[in-house]
Amino acid sequence: MLRFFHAHESPDAWHANPGWQFFGPALLPSMHSIVQSYAMAEPEFPKAMFARLMPSAGITRHTDSAASNLLVHKIHVPVATTPDVQFEVAGEYFHLEVGHAYEVNNVVPHSALNPSNTPRVHFIFEVYDAALVREA
Repeated sequence: MLRFFHAHESPDAWHANPGWQFFGPALLPSMHSIVQSYAMAEPEFPKAMFARLMPSAGITRHTDSAASNLLVHKIHVPVATTPDVQFEVAGEYFHLEVGHAYEVNNVVPHSALNPSNTPRVHFIFEVYDAALVREA
């Protein structure tokens, strides 16, 4: 976890781990580019992490229940994957390809399965418009 927030209620109280000082300058330009079409006045990135799903492993179907999930867009950017890896959202199955970014609705049931012999790695980050949250 490079950036995170403790309360799970308000994304504006985030903290950065030391790894963010190293990765942040390289990642932020791509993060801004990915969310440019959202036309946010003040994009803020409260959470950022690399997530590895080991070979022959899965993530059980679940919903993310933190109240902050209603305020943020969750973006998955595949870094390493194979065609066998599946991401399931609300009963639909997808293969998330390297070279693309995907917004995931994590307040509906979702899961992941990696039946391959290779770890799957995603860069996952959240974004929200800080200007709108301040106005609320």
